[in-house]
Amino acid sequence: MDPIKYTAHKLLEKNKLLFLFCILFIMTSLFLTCYVFFFRTITIDVTKHMDIVYSGESGDATVTVSNNAYNLNQRTQEFLDSITYQVSPKSKLTNGTKIKIVANYDQSLMNKYHIQVINETKEIIVEGLEERFQDATAIDTEFQKTLDVYARRYFEKNQEGILKHDFTDFYSGSHREMVKNERLYRVFLKADTHDNKDKIVDIYKLTAKGMVNTATTKEELTEQEADLYYMITFDNINSSRKLKEENVFGEKILGIEVTDQESLTQALHQKYLLSYQFLIVQ
Repeated sequence: MDPIKYTAHKLLEKNKLLFLFCILFIMTSLFLTCYVFFFRTITIDVTKHMDIVYSGESGDATVTVSNNAYNLNQRTQEFLDSITYQVSPKSKLTNGTKIKIVANYDQSLMNKYHIQVINETKEIIVEGLEERFQDATAIDTEFQKTLDVYARRYFEKNQEGILKHDFTDFYSGSHREMVKNERLYRVFLKADTHDNKDKIVDIYKLTAKGMVNTATTKEELTEQEADLYYMITFDNINSSRKLKEENVFGEKILGIEVTDQESLTQALHQKYLLSYQFLIVQ
C-alpha cells in the first residue's frame, strides 16, 4: 500500500476513534449529570444547619430557630428554603431548660427531588443565657471600674447641659463652671419581676460656681458655689457585665438632699416607686 494512503487511513481511523470517544464521554457526562441532579436520592439532615438565637435573660428568655443551609444545587436549595422549625417551649426559658425542635418542610419538593430526610426532631439544653445578679456582692471590682468609666464619659458629654439647665441658682446666661462631682452612693436595683430590668444607680453631689444675683431690687452679681444631687442610672444590668451608651442616663434629683440612707431611699422611691429592692454596693 502506498505509504501516503496508509498514513491517511491510519489518521482517519484515529479521528473516528477520537470522535467516538468524545461522543461516549459526552453521553456519559450527561447521564451522570442527570443522575446526580435529577434521579439520585439525596439525604438531607434538616436540623444540621439550624441557627438558634436566644433573646433575654435566664428565666424570661425566648428563642428563634431558622435554617441557614446553602447548596449550589438549585433544586436542593429550593427544598432547603422550605424548611421551618417548630420550637417547644419557646419562651420563659432558663439555663438548663430542654427544648424540642421539629423541622417542617415541603413534602412535595421532597418527593419531586428524591430527597431522604433525616433528623427531623432534635432536643437541646438551653445554656449560655445571661443571668440576673442575686445580690450586690456580684457587682465586682472590675465591673465597677467599667461603671466609673461610663459615668465619667456621661458627665464629660453632658456637663455643659447640666451647668446650663440644672443649676438654677445661677443668674440666667451668666458663666458657670463645674468645681467637683462626688459619688455618694452606688446602689443595685434588683427588680421584683422579670417585667423590669435590673439597674445600678449612682448618686452624685455636684458642685459648681457661677454668678448669683444677691440683690432683690437690682442686678448685683456675686460669684458663689451651689450644690445639686444627681442620679446616673445604668440600665439592663446582668451577668454579661456589658454596658451600652444608650442604657446610661442621668437626671437631677428634685427636692431631696441625699445626705443619708433614709434620704437615699426616698430619692430612689421617688424615681422607681416600689418595683425594686435597693441594695447598696458602695
